[in-house]
Amino acid sequence: MNKKVIFILMISIVSLFTIHFTHAQNEPFILITFRGLNYAPSNYPGKIVPIQNSPVAASVALLQNGKFLDISNTEIQWLINDQMYKYGVGVSTIVFQEPDFGDAYTKTNIQVIIPHSPAGYIINSIDFLPADPLAVINAPYPNNTFSSSEIHLEAIPYFYNSKNISDLNVNWRANNQTPTNLEDPLNLDIKLPQNISPKSFLDVVLQISSKLDYINENQSNSIRLIYSP
Repeated sequence: MNKKVIFILMISIVSLFTIHFTHAQNEPFILITFRGLNYAPSNYPGKIVPIQNSPVAASVALLQNGKFLDISNTEIQWLINDQMYKYGVGVSTIVFQEPDFGDAYTKTNIQVIIPHSPAGYIINSIDFLPADPLAVINAPYPNNTFSSSEIHLEAIPYFYNSKNISDLNVNWRANNQTPTNLEDPLNLDIKLPQNISPKSFLDVVLQISSKLDYINENQSNSIRLIYSP
């Protein structure tokens, strides 16, 4: 799996443990969680990270002494980037659109206010940075070397603003040649000549873009494979 994807997963896990261990449990504590509603493979074990323009689902819970409190009859106020987004009794979940700041380094702030908790007025907030979509090449070849004349590569998109893979353009290039008539554009099968010389290399470029005209969703990746019989 791409190192960036693993890093995002690790950040999510560390953040949860930090929240759990750094707040006293004898006072009510607002726990805010969020996830993107954009695309990730069904077997992806981590948090789906929002990118610019993607819908985001956020939820809130109230904890005290290690237990979840009933907030179904509690007034809850949601602010996104310091602007009131939604409020009401029992509003424990919202869905909002991640803004398109035109800058991947601009944080989004989610703030929750519970004015009438068992401890009175309490507030908490979290910040997150939008991610970039990823075009990952799954190449099951240790050290990027191969010994057979047949090669199989898989394209794996992450975090694109789509729930349907058909909304994406997937394009391959191998040694500056574009494969044609692919039955499944996510899978690339290459047959090389039987007399290929040792140390010959194959440069493969993958590009995945959105058909929905999101300009920040054109990502590419590349790999060089070396023949070592």
